[in-house]
Amino acid sequence: MMKAVYPIVAKPRMQKARFKSSARNQYSGQVMFMVTEGELVHTRLQLPSGYVIQALLTRASAEAMALKVGGVVSALFKAASVELLLDPHLELEISNQWWGEVTHIVEGNVRDEVTLRIAPEVEITALVNADFCRQQHLYKGDAACAVFSASSVILLTLAWED
Repeated sequence: MMKAVYPIVAKPRMQKARFKSSARNQYSGQVMFMVTEGELVHTRLQLPSGYVIQALLTRASAEAMALKVGGVVSALFKAASVELLLDPHLELEISNQWWGEVTHIVEGNVRDEVTLRIAPEVEITALVNADFCRQQHLYKGDAACAVFSASSVILLTLAWED
């Protein structure tokens, strides 16, 4: 008696959901804190590196996203919403301030694209006035602080429709 031989069929590979965006700065983190003040929700996300991103959104947006403490979300913001500061003695009241080392500068006629390494696997990109880089003599290897407001951060979750 001959046994039937069936070909081995590879299981379909599960694909990781990804999104594409024009925002140069994209991070995933866990919601660690949420407080509602009127129609606004102040949120803090902790990245795997330990860095924190503060985001500000409307209550309606938080509800539509079913945002909750412990949930995982992505945070996006454009390079143009990031400013660079060089003076470590300045005391600012801006919500997000990350110090790092300049790793890359792409010079432009009007704006320069500057990338800072904040942690071994965390980088942030700023699009700053070209005159700033030249007047401040900003070079690769220099320390700089990337600052961005909580209101410039867009939060994103994946939603699967039935």
